[in-house]
Amino acid sequence: MSVALATGLYATHTFVPPTPGPIAAAGNLGLESNLGLVIAAGIPIAAVAAIAGMLWAKRFAHTDPDVHDTPQHTDDQWQDWEALKASYGRLPGPMAAFAPIIVPILLICIGTLARLPTAPVGDGAVMDILSLLGQPLTALLIGLLLSCTLLKSDDRIAEFSERISEGILAAAPILLITGAGGAFGAVLSASPLGDYLGNTLSTLGIGILMPFIVSAGLKSAQGSSTVALVTTSALVAPCWTR
Repeated sequence: MSVALATGLYATHTFVPPTPGPIAAAGNLGLESNLGLVIAAGIPIAAVAAIAGMLWAKRFAHTDPDVHDTPQHTDDQWQDWEALKASYGRLPGPMAAFAPIIVPILLICIGTLARLPTAPVGDGAVMDILSLLGQPLTALLIGLLLSCTLLKSDDRIAEFSERISEGILAAAPILLITGAGGAFGAVLSASPLGDYLGNTLSTLGIGILMPFIVSAGLKSAQGSSTVALVTTSALVAPCWTR
């Protein structure tokens, strides 16, 4: 179960907004207003990787682990889980629990549909409202507000401040990595390296595989998928816009 879950999370982390890497890559390629299209294209590709992880996990599902938990350890875990549930109080329903994640994604997709050249909702105020709600910052802010309904302590302001502090600590490395990748990508795109790679790799006949090879090389060199996504998208952006 852990392998299948980790594979699914990693696949969506690298392919599907609103995770930082795909959003930054979409912005470099001029697709920041069409994140719904990026989501629609990324989901089936991520599903292939997730299914591969699931099949691998099922292959070893009946293999005995090297280390077995003792019954006492399992009982302690169950008691800790029961204590955690009791400290929280009444658990939220599925809709309330998933709304902070599902609603922003739906808003982004609806905003993309509203901005289609065919203008399915017209060109008036409805389109403007849906377009505004579909902006990533607006959609994620709405998700944040929905998550505030899950606060259960008597002093919600103090609990909210504590959660914000925890979120900043968790998000700081991601922001630094994304910013560093964007800066590095901007340097590469401003240098003649892009033209050099384009001219060199074009002679190899690899075509559309070139961005994937560059991204794989960056990922192998420094270990961050976000940096690889941001840097490669900035590097190939001139070719994409042409």
